[in-house]
Amino acid sequence: MEKKISKVEAEQLNNIAVLYKKNLYKDALILANHNRKKNPALDSISFFHNLIGLINLTLKDWNQSVKDFEKALILNKNFAEAHFNMGLAYYDMGKLEKSFKKFLEAINLKKDFKKPRDAIIQVLTFYKSSLPEQDNFSVANNKLQKLSYNINFSNIISDQKVIDFYYKCKSIVSKYINDFSFSKSQIYRRNNIDLNCERHKKVFNQFNTIPKFCFGCFKVVIELESVLDLIKLLFIFDEFKFLDKFDRKCMIDKKLKLYKGYIYCSSVEKVKYIAEQIKPILDKSFEKKIKITTKRGCTEFAVPYPDYKEIKKNNKKMMAYNEEWSKNEKIIDQQNYKDNLEKRRNKQKSLKGTTLSDFLIIHNWITYAKSINDLSTQKFVNEPNK
Repeated sequence: MEKKISKVEAEQLNNIAVLYKKNLYKDALILANHNRKKNPALDSISFFHNLIGLINLTLKDWNQSVKDFEKALILNKNFAEAHFNMGLAYYDMGKLEKSFKKFLEAINLKKDFKKPRDAIIQVLTFYKSSLPEQDNFSVANNKLQKLSYNINFSNIISDQKVIDFYYKCKSIVSKYINDFSFSKSQIYRRNNIDLNCERHKKVFNQFNTIPKFCFGCFKVVIELESVLDLIKLLFIFDEFKFLDKFDRKCMIDKKLKLYKGYIYCSSVEKVKYIAEQIKPILDKSFEKKIKITTKRGCTEFAVPYPDYKEIKKNNKKMMAYNEEWSKNEKIIDQQNYKDNLEKRRNKQKSLKGTTLSDFLIIHNWITYAKSINDLSTQKFVNEPNK
């Protein structure tokens, strides 16, 4: 049975939480274990186990974090946050059905809890529920999955085809979901490889050095003029089977007010080849010339290292990784992984076709495009009668 939190225990919990919020995860875990030995009564507090679970989740010790959340839920089965956090652990482990169920439990316990609502929509980009369709998210997602883009790569993709498809999706989603807000703004088509970009950004931000992995990360960059064109590119990314081996992303660069698509490759040869393969498809699908470039890694890496992103022609030597930087990567891994070694999530391959997440992000794109006076949004005027 869960005990009430005393002032002393509240202070102990707060001190652990402060270290966690400062990203001092291992220090937080050490303090938590120290406090538990000093005050065994902490083991009877659900918040304590949930907090330790969050620390282990952040340190990528997913199995232990699940055990911690289970302890929290034994003490308080209605602890919505613990259900949600366990769902995050299962998600990172690639156990999507368990993740889905935990997010659903959190929503059922706390109707206004937005995080599990967005998380379950995200899960449905990789997972088709085998459960009876009792939740509106799965029903809407499954109906969207049955829609077809109905495009032919030998023909131009018309604006009207995009508009009709959007309204068809909207008519389905509107029957099941009233709130179209969504925290995500980028649409991915993934294979099952975790690029672990979050870890690489930590290395760069803390030490201003580029991680070794990023020297083998190359991108085809496609720049577009309107939100309509961005949605067309998403259709192509989904339907062009040749691209299934590569991660793809469609997004709006709000800083530059640009619509962009990316195809991720692991070598110079592959990125050049993909650029050559995608160009005739884009030429046939759009009524205008589309800008296609190739580069290496993230744009911010090129600010202190201008030679980094450039892909040299005629087999000229490109900027190489500085092996002395490996010590910086080891420090980051010591700070962020329980066993001091980089650990990657168990990623799943994206479902083919439109998902609920896709529609909500597209809806956000159109809303944003209207705010920056994208003239193509004026074509979204004649919504069919419901």
